[in-house]
Amino acid sequence: TENGQVLVGLLNKLRIPLKGTNTATDRCWFLAPQPCITSGYQFSAHACWSKRIEFIKNIFSTLPQVDKKLGDGFEGLVSLLDCLNPELKLRESLRASPNRTLLLCALFDDSLQDPGLHEMKQPSLTTTDIFQTALLRDTLSFVGNSALQLCVTEELFHRYPDAFERDLHLLRACAITDDVLVYIMIKAGFQKFLFDANAKAITEFESIMAEADTIGEMKWEGGWILGGVESFAERCQRPCYVDGQFLKEPHYYGLAGGRLYGYKKKLPASATSDLSFSMKAILGALVLSHGLNAMWQTICPLFEEVLVLSAPELRKLYKDISTICSSYQ
Repeated sequence: TENGQVLVGLLNKLRIPLKGTNTATDRCWFLAPQPCITSGYQFSAHACWSKRIEFIKNIFSTLPQVDKKLGDGFEGLVSLLDCLNPELKLRESLRASPNRTLLLCALFDDSLQDPGLHEMKQPSLTTTDIFQTALLRDTLSFVGNSALQLCVTEELFHRYPDAFERDLHLLRACAITDDVLVYIMIKAGFQKFLFDANAKAITEFESIMAEADTIGEMKWEGGWILGGVESFAERCQRPCYVDGQFLKEPHYYGLAGGRLYGYKKKLPASATSDLSFSMKAILGALVLSHGLNAMWQTICPLFEEVLVLSAPELRKLYKDISTICSSYQ
């Protein structure tokens, strides 16, 4: 069956006991008969989740300053997502409940220890209440990370059908490391819509990215690492999203085999950890609201450029620059 949806639905309906479960309601392979592949998660089929999201929605409503700032970021993010794939017409559906709450929670990246947050907190709101948003963000980030890995793996499998297992590992690693994910995030402008849009991590990464772009651009002869822009365009299966336009032109100068130029090893966690987590949470919110396919159809133009080099090309170009490429020989 297509995407295994019927199979998963049947497994749910059979209520097969799973290790570590105690009650009949826990015995589900997914929490709803339909996995969110072609459509969003059926929250209505699971009252506990519906109540939890409504609870978090009420939390934000008791923090007017937070709600206003998140709302502004939400509108900016929705506009960007709408630009990435106008055909899906996400704008109105994302504004509906519970989709809006999921995205607001994904954007709420502020630390619970931030004094500024506690100054905005209402007396009736406890730290435990706010902590519920962090728990939901954990779930969103987990879903987003898993979904991104699945989509990229499937994409690479179809692009490089003759690739060996080690080649697919290399291709995927070079496409979705935290360094690459945050680089793509910053290039597209997602960070501008976060609650803490002035976080130190953003400044730190932007500085590293500028340095890497300068180094990388000097190595690109003719407009791309393997020659002219025409050579790049021939490899593209879809246009890349560049500064509000869809073009078959490369612009990720600073990326070098899953790393950034000038940094052979992984970047410091202080520059990538929180931002990567937020980006994955945003992707998770899209998966749960509209399904896996819609999420990938929306963001795939951002990843096209990191998918056009084969495993042998990555090794040849970056084996002395990236620990990833030197590891998968």
